[in-house]
Amino acid sequence: MCSSPSPDWQRLAVFLPHLQIVHHIQGRLRLRLLPSILTVLSSVSEQELRQYLTAIPGIVELRLNKPAASLIIIYNAMQIQSSWWERLILASNADLPALLTEIGVHASFCPQETRP
Repeated sequence: MCSSPSPDWQRLAVFLPHLQIVHHIQGRLRLRLLPSILTVLSSVSEQELRQYLTAIPGIVELRLNKPAASLIIIYNAMQIQSSWWERLILASNADLPALLTEIGVHASFCPQETRP
């Protein structure tokens, strides 16, 4: 039986379909914020978005560039493998808890929607 999802990780799942990897070198990731993210951001502040992302172990720094609609994530490559990011961005809600567990985060979900 599925337990109730953590609001933070459920919110992370809401953001993922609106992110696209633009450039990635080990330890530094640049994401494009797709225009569709505006629907999500209308109910969440920039501070809350930062809190959700910085709760991921290994994230060292976040740089949001609103005019360029991009987000740079500096991360500890010893804690998070490069390939993990692409798997995260493409993950379904059902896969997200296992991905987060790989880097030391306990998360559980009761998937309500299937992501494409």
